[in-house]
Amino acid sequence: MEELEERLKILANELTLAVHKHITRSLLSEHKLLFSFIVCCEILKSKKAISESEWEFFLNIATATNSIKSKQQEINCDHQLKNVAQLESISGAFAGLSDTLLQSTTVLLEIGSFKIFLSLRGENQLLKDNDDSTDLWNKTLTNFQKVVLVKIFQQEMVTLVLKVVIF
Repeated sequence: MEELEERLKILANELTLAVHKHITRSLLSEHKLLFSFIVCCEILKSKKAISESEWEFFLNIATATNSIKSKQQEINCDHQLKNVAQLESISGAFAGLSDTLLQSTTVLLEIGSFKIFLSLRGENQLLKDNDDSTDLWNKTLTNFQKVVLVKIFQQEMVTLVLKVVIF
């Protein structure tokens, strides 16, 4: 029975790779990342690594645009905090994140070789292999959950982060 399960697993993996390979051949380069991300997420959803509520939140999240003006920064901060509060109600993995963001200056997220520091004060940064600090949120959140946070705080960085997560 174990041998049959292993064979089925290998067959499913090979079929997924073949379908992905053949479909991406016909896609424009700007659509390949999106297709790969969706396939990756569907696989993770089938393994229960991504909850349906987190996926829906990621798809429907409204993000505020960044601006230099201080009034706009306050609005962005408010908007980001509301999104984080909504995330906390959706998934227990985010419980306490809004308190952490309000109390500390930054939250570190590591995704691949990138270290992303998120802040409500507009001090969001993307660094590559510069800092060895660690954070509770970095250890407890999955890569998809980190991508959701990047979308809230730094929407312009989502494409870059997805490339690291998928490939």
